[in-house]
Amino acid sequence: MRLLTGILGLLLIVSCQQKSAITTTLEKADSMTIQFSNSTTNNLTTDKTAIQKLANFIGHKEKALPLECEVKPNGMIFFYQNGQLQEQVAFTDLSQKCRYFIITINGKTIYSEVGHEAADLLTAIQQGKSSY
Repeated sequence: MRLLTGILGLLLIVSCQQKSAITTTLEKADSMTIQFSNSTTNNLTTDKTAIQKLANFIGHKEKALPLECEVKPNGMIFFYQNGQLQEQVAFTDLSQKCRYFIITINGKTIYSEVGHEAADLLTAIQQGKSSY
């Protein structure tokens, strides 16, 4: 019984640590630009920690879009590797109840919930803060 419990615990830990394909793809970026629709400037960062955190947030909470949520992008995130655009991700208004990242990969649109930490990170970047 203890062996079974141990094996199940190990499987749970391993499965929780596996990164989604989206996260793995986005983490390869060496820079990202964030455009907020209510701003006249773009926010560029090469901070690998910020890129990895945001990539993890985008790939982590993939889910179906609830019917009551309106998909109206309020900003874009562009992920670059060696100066070449790799992926682009839209996000909805961060102040709303229904906050989502929207990414299309291989013709499939994927919605990923924007949690509080992700919204805080995007807000910090928008405000020009250097620590995340």
